Amino acid sequence: MKPRLRLAAAALVAVTLGFAVVEFPGTIRRLENRSDANAALTRSDRLIAAAYALDFSRDFVEEAAALLPRDASYVVETGPNAGDTSGVVLNAIQPFLENWLLPRRLDRGDPHTAGWLLCYGCDLSRFPEARVVWRADPGLAIAQLAR
Repeated sequence: MKPRLRLAAAALVAVTLGFAVVEFPGTIRRLENRSDANAALTRSDRLIAAAYALDFSRDFVEEAAALLPRDASYVVETGPNAGDTSGVVLNAIQPFLENWLLPRRLDRGDPHTAGWLLCYGCDLSRFPEARVVWRADPGLAIAQLAR
């Protein structure tokens, strides 16, 4: 190896090690602080942490768990009536609820055959048989569907 190349490699290693020595303690402190914050959460708050991260309405997901019987079937409908909600949230709400609401079953067939409607910005007029049991603005509703 040429002396210049060795010198450049040694300098790169030294800079990398210097950076690691400076940054490593701060990174460990941040991880410890995050771990302490997570440990301080209640079990319920730990379970709903994904809703915090994706900015779902926590009231919506908590009310869904409280209102739907454990043997319920439900459908999740999303739409533009959820206010400033991003497309990421609209795409993630159904998989999140599918896990959050277990053992309740997500009905993947005709939305009108489920027992419950979880409307996250959907057009409720598409469900004239829906009896709304919980509503929050903008555009969030939980309704029982007549079967």
